[in-house]
Amino acid sequence: MNIYFVYVYTHPVTNVPFYVGMGKGKRHLSHLNEAKRKPTPAKGEYKLNIIRKILRNNLEPIIKIVDENLSKEQAFELEIF
Repeated sequence: MNIYFVYVYTHPVTNVPFYVGMGKGKRHLSHLNEAKRKPTPAKGEYKLNIIRKILRNNLEPIIKIVDENLSKEQAFELEIF
């Protein structure tokens, strides 16, 4: 079943992508929600720390689904690419 998608998080000021992921359902929002739930930066949380910095500036990252209706294998390959 082709229920997967690939998404990109982009910095709203620099327009530089900083994270590419794959998932299904509302996976693309999980990182943003986690950064909001746990506002304290931690070591080894590069992606979340960038999101937290963006949020502290009263902005939100740009989250774009770049392809959808993919099989898990297709999504995995595109995420790596």
